[in-house]
Amino acid sequence: LYTDPSRAYNGNWYDATAQDMTVKLDGQKVTMTVEEWSRCLNGETIEKDGRDYNFGYGKAKTEERLLVLAAFENAILSTYDYIPLANDGSMALLSQQVYYVTEDYNPVLERGDISYLRYNYSDSEWKEYVRLQGGVLKY
Repeated sequence: LYTDPSRAYNGNWYDATAQDMTVKLDGQKVTMTVEEWSRCLNGETIEKDGRDYNFGYGKAKTEERLLVLAAFENAILSTYDYIPLANDGSMALLSQQVYYVTEDYNPVLERGDISYLRYNYSDSEWKEYVRLQGGVLKY
């Protein structure tokens, strides 16, 4: 979202085509613009210095993709356009054993954390339920 001017939050004052980003991969430094790295990470082949690069899903090792993402974070935060003030985490649990105490979604609390879960079964009831399902639950 920060590298595509048509979708960027800061597209009016940040030019991803004008900022270079260097990533060290396999001991070799590769420099492209932030915008080129973005296109490359999204599966487009980019030619630089006579070599083709494509870090799209399934085209590159996960470790290499993570190095590029870390470099993005550094490049974007280094502009000082954004100050990270908070982080966001979420939890999802698919289970017939538990339920949330509320079905209502609260934008601040969401549905609550693990302390807002309740059990549908005692341990012995749960073992019996799983046994009746053939010993394996499928979600």
